[in-house]
Amino acid sequence: MKMKKMILTGVVLAATTLTSLSNVQADTTFKDVPANHWSTKAIYDLTNRKVVQGYGNNIFGFG
Repeated sequence: MKMKKMILTGVVLAATTLTSLSNVQADTTFKDVPANHWSTKAIYDLTNRKVVQGYGNNIFGFG
């Protein structure tokens, strides 16, 4: 039983680590999203996940 817990803990830890190592920078960069803004990371993360896409021509529609 103790061995099962250790293996399960290792698997969960590995899965968590591997899924959190995604690259934040999208293939597309938006000209109107400031690099130092608090939402930049989230915008590019959601772009990578195909949740948002912007308006085209490298314009996100920020602000």
